Amino acid sequence: MRARPTFAQEDWLIMVTTDHGHRVPLGGHGGCGIDERGTFLLAVGSGIAAGARPIDVRQVDLAATALQHFGVAANLDGKSVRIRSTDPFDALALRTTVDETGIPATLAGWSVDRSRMPSGGMTEWRGWSFTTDEFWSRTQSGQERETRGVFAVADSDEFADKSGGSGFDSTLVSPQYTVIPGSTVRLNYVTHHRQEGAQKADVLVSFNGGADQLVRRYSADARATVESLPVTVPAGATTMTVKFRYYDASNNWYWVIDDLRVG
Repeated sequence: MRARPTFAQEDWLIMVTTDHGHRVPLGGHGGCGIDERGTFLLAVGSGIAAGARPIDVRQVDLAATALQHFGVAANLDGKSVRIRSTDPFDALALRTTVDETGIPATLAGWSVDRSRMPSGGMTEWRGWSFTTDEFWSRTQSGQERETRGVFAVADSDEFADKSGGSGFDSTLVSPQYTVIPGSTVRLNYVTHHRQEGAQKADVLVSFNGGADQLVRRYSADARATVESLPVTVPAGATTMTVKFRYYDASNNWYWVIDDLRVG
């Protein structure tokens, strides 16, 4: 291609990927193990940094990248590999663990309320935790644990894998956001919720440090769903905090939250 006389005026995009991984050392595929799910996406072209290994690239990004290269808009799960994540969760670093083998610390400005959690259970999953697809999937395969980059998860199923892990009630708390009294703001985020039993998943807001107000309750599956929830700011309110409470769960499923944006 570089030998083409018109190469300097052309905009080439080259991508290489695979449709699946394979079992090591046996070979073959078709299961949900981490080796079988392991894939790669190599891309060369304008606007793509050489040697970069961004955490937020997924296999579904191939089609979106190709269409974007030709100026075609598409409503797809993927995004162009030229677009870097601005999700603050993706900046988290892994820390040493107790019962598992690696999990990120809580993001600065965020907090996790574990005051209603029992004292036992798996340490890493005691309340909301930040994790990655690969790490979370390694702890238990075959449960549709698939999302992008670093995300927050409340996992009552994994928490119950150690004695004392019966019961789950934890709240993920955002930093305070500045708001304008009387305006309408939107809570934009990605949710991956799998329902089981009596578990509940509440999206809450509080203004000026006041009482929590329910915005949305999940009581059914909401898998890989992009949400945009309107919230009316009351008179006199200047700050708003967003909270995600997962409770009334005991060895049930999980709730994932990612990429929260308030605007």
